[in-house]
Amino acid sequence: LEADQKMGQETTKQLAEKFQKAQEAMKQGNFEEAAKELEQAGQALKDIEADLKDLEDAEDYLQRLKEEAKKACKNCNG
Repeated sequence: LEADQKMGQETTKQLAEKFQKAQEAMKQGNFEEAAKELEQAGQALKDIEADLKDLEDAEDYLQRLKEEAKKACKNCNG
């Protein structure tokens, strides 16, 4: 979990840097570079979305396991 949090922080930091670089490139009139940075930022957002979906799926799976464990315990205790 701690490793995931650290990776998430790094991804967020990289995303912020991409937006900052894009902004700087636009200020300098370098729209090609700005477009490249924004494209990379968009890909990073897609990666974050995929990671969030994986976390939601894991959370759902854990919830189902907890419910099954409760049912099993009730059956054992009568």
